[in-house]
Amino acid sequence: MHFKVAYLGEGFSGSASQPQKKTVEGELRRVLGEEGFSENITMACRTDKDVSAFCNIFSSEDSVDYCSRISSRLENIWVYSCGDRSESIKNCMKHYVYFYDGDEEPTRDTASLFCGTHDFSFFSKPENRNPLRTLDITIESGNNFLLLHFRSQGFLWGMVRRIVGAITMVSSGTLTHKDIRAMLKGEKRGHITPAPPEYLLLADIETQIPFKNNAYVLSRMAKEFYSRFTYHRRKGALYEEMRALLAS
Repeated sequence: MHFKVAYLGEGFSGSASQPQKKTVEGELRRVLGEEGFSENITMACRTDKDVSAFCNIFSSEDSVDYCSRISSRLENIWVYSCGDRSESIKNCMKHYVYFYDGDEEPTRDTASLFCGTHDFSFFSKPENRNPLRTLDITIESGNNFLLLHFRSQGFLWGMVRRIVGAITMVSSGTLTHKDIRAMLKGEKRGHITPAPPEYLLLADIETQIPFKNNAYVLSRMAKEFYSRFTYHRRKGALYEEMRALLAS
């Protein structure tokens, strides 16, 4: 079966299994094995250290809905939906969201340079894969932030964070639109500092598979997310008050 999985990236060294490191896939494999299920799972997307996901997908050899049983054993990971494995998840559209602090119009102008089909070799970590990708970026105004929506059938390693890093460098004057155009054509190499990973979310993997959600796990997720939202909202107010006192 295919299973949808959500996780909070903090505390994990990425999604993919790594020796001697705590990862999302590693935790899933550990608990599945302890519960007597197959540890042979395949993740649809690889996410970096501290990157969160609302919808990653892993494929399992098991044909039983174990969402509640597995999620109750996991911390900051929720397996909340299952679907028929006979349908492929290869080449599905992936949707990332980056929560960005910047001015909308300059951000939109720079982001537009990356839309379409380009060679993203200089905007990703080196890996033995075709660097040509077709990318769409849309921008949404959020509460005090811009939400940068990235959609593509395939992302290279670190690609989104480096694109956001390039947008930031243009804003600071250390990179120009001309530089970006040249880099996308492979005519100029440049160092791009990746944007911080903790503001990146794998929001969705768009499939035609009819998934069945688990109400119990979704309820647990909602409670946890609200609890964290409340905590950070109060902490934000505390810091704002301290900043005001400092300025008075």
